[in-house]
Amino acid sequence: MGTGIPGSPGQGAGAGSGTGGTAGCSQPCKPCIPAVGTVAYRLDKVPPSTPHKPFTGDHWHLFKVNQNPKTCRCFWNKTGEVGEGPIPAGAIPMTGAIGGGGR
Repeated sequence: MGTGIPGSPGQGAGAGSGTGGTAGCSQPCKPCIPAVGTVAYRLDKVPPSTPHKPFTGDHWHLFKVNQNPKTCRCFWNKTGEVGEGPIPAGAIPMTGAIGGGGR
């Protein structure tokens, strides 16, 4: 399953430039921070994280920024990609919150 790393706007639900979400509204959305399409990783260090199949040690999960074109809300979506070893090139450390969005 590909993620389009580095982030590739135009893939996934709600993907876009962050400025064209005008469905049902005359005002465009403000851009998300980080930008829509940005791919980030969450690193689970074992310990303190609990090992889970298929990983017995440290591993990462990938997420992508999306934006709801109707509400302009910015959010992380899991890409479904997980792995051990090197973190994929272009992925940034995941932040807890996303800024921007709104009108």
